This record gives sequence, C-alpha cells and structure tokens, in this order.
Amino acid sequence: MLLEISSQHFQAGDVRGRILDVLDLESPGGQRILVVIGKGGVGKTTTSILLSLVASTRFKTLIMSIDPAMHLVEYLGLGDAVGRFVHVKGNLWAYQLDLDRSVRDLAESYTMHVRDLLPSLKVLNLDDVIDVMKSVPGLEEEVYLRTVREATMRDFEVVVVDTPPTGVTLRVLTLPRLYNLWLGKLIELRERIVALRYMIARTLYGEREVRDRALDKLYKLKDHYSTLEKIFTSPTHTSYILVSNPEPLPYTEMAKAMDYIARNLNQKPKLLVMNKVSLAPRTSIHHLGGDIMRGFCSLQFPKMVIREAPKPPSTLSDIESLLDYVDLSFCEESLSHL
Repeated sequence: MLLEISSQHFQAGDVRGRILDVLDLESPGGQRILVVIGKGGVGKTTTSILLSLVASTRFKTLIMSIDPAMHLVEYLGLGDAVGRFVHVKGNLWAYQLDLDRSVRDLAESYTMHVRDLLPSLKVLNLDDVIDVMKSVPGLEEEVYLRTVREATMRDFEVVVVDTPPTGVTLRVLTLPRLYNLWLGKLIELRERIVALRYMIARTLYGEREVRDRALDKLYKLKDHYSTLEKIFTSPTHTSYILVSNPEPLPYTEMAKAMDYIARNLNQKPKLLVMNKVSLAPRTSIHHLGGDIMRGFCSLQFPKMVIREAPKPPSTLSDIESLLDYVDLSFCEESLSHL
C-alpha cells in the first residue's frame, strides 16, 4: 500500500485557523516576512498565494513575487501589478518585480554615483557605462534585496515573498552578511585615508574637518546591509517556508535548503509544505514517493500536505479552493500506512 489519504475535505475555516496558528504571525517585532523557497515547478507561487490569502483574513498582507517567471500576475490576473503595489481584495495586496527594468534603474543609479566620484568618466557615453554596469555580477541579487527592503518599509503586517529558484534565493539571503564583511574592511581602509588627509589638511591649512563622500556612502551601505542581515536572521521577523513535491530532486533540494538556512542564517523552517500529493498510486514514481513521504513525515518541523486537486489551479479562486485539499495532520494520521 502506498499513500492512503482520506478523501474527506476539511472545513476551510478550520484549516485557515490552524495555518495561522502554525505561522504564528502575532510578532512582537511588528511586521512578519514569510519567505517561500523551493525548486522551480513545485508550486511556490500557488503556496505563496494560498498563505497570503490565509494571512489576509486577519492581517494587512502583501504577496510579493521576486521570481522573474512572473507567475504571480498570471494567477491573479493583474498585469498592472508588475512594478507596482496593487490591491487584490480585502486585506490582500500584490507586487510583482519587473527585474529587467529594476536592473536598468539600479545600473543607472550606480553609474551616476561612479561618475560623481570619478569625474573622468564623464567623457564616456552614459548608455555605454550603464550597459557595463548592468553586467556587473550581483546586480540582480542587489535588486532582489532592495525590493524586499522596500516592502519592509511599508505598512503591511505580513509580507509573503515568492522567490526565484532555490540556489539564487539562498545566495541572496546570505549576501548581506558577506557585503557587511567587505564593507567593514573598506570602511576601515577608507577611514585611514581620511584620517591621513585630515592630518595633512590641518597641518597645512588649519582645517579641522575633512568630508569624504565615498566614506559617507560606505556608512550608508553598511547600515542598509546590516538591517537586511538582521531581518533575514531574526526568527521574530522572518520565517522560512520550504516547499517540495513527492519527487526526488525537489525533496533533496528542500533538505539542502533546510541545512543551508540553519548554517548560514541560524534559522529553522517555520513550515514544510509537501505539494501535489496524489490521492492514489498511478506510476512507479509513487513507490519512491512513499519513501519520500516517510522522510518528510520524520522531519521535526511543522508540516502541511496539499493533496493534488482534480484540476491544476490557474486562478485566484482555484488557489483559494486548495484549502479543501490542505491537510496539517497527514503525517500523524498516515505515518503508519507509509
């Protein structure tokens, strides 16, 4: 026997309440961020929207997608959500990152900073400099960080982040710590340079203060990344939701993501989601699925199973109806049958 899952549907209201209890969104720190992570195709976007719908029954909620695939606008039917915060319904708002436009805007901003600090670059064509800046490694990751930071500065009580594929997401989440290390060294070096300039200026000209725009910028960047690092590593501010389906590669990726956020962010997943769990065995892959479900149920974190619906969701109402297929007691009730 493979997966014996009851066909009984749970009351949606009861499921909403239980999900809210698991997510524990009454944060003493105010705003809560739910970062939804998983391999492409496992249902990150539908899970993100589902959790957002649940959270919005009690809190002012933003569903934000920084995934370049832009599936969010397709599900919501809101093309105007690209690059804008738009109202969906009730307490729910949406935002879809326009990655290409945001990368160009950031490249333009950096270009102006560089040209301001290095006037000799003014002889170059602005578009040429921007094109070079757009190719700088890490620029897309910086856009992701800035987008999340902007959301945290708005008056949403809950922000649900639908992320890019796992590898990119995990790198983005740990970049603030890496940038802080680099900036600390740069600031230390720049402060020595400024101190030397101060001594020279005071000796030669009697000046008591030397302003340094580069150092001011470094201080601002350090504050920016320090804030992001605190946000991503604070369990009272940010929670991680890991999504898989009962197949080998997505489940392996979930396990690696759990290990990564534990080692690099000192965080544990708030909720593990197994999506697209079949009601009945159909092919040989489900025999391996049984092993995966045994492993999933043995993990010592809150778990949620979303059973496979008769029709794949394609609209907001379809996703809302997935509450009928959510089971938070699957492992407790079915472990003996796996």
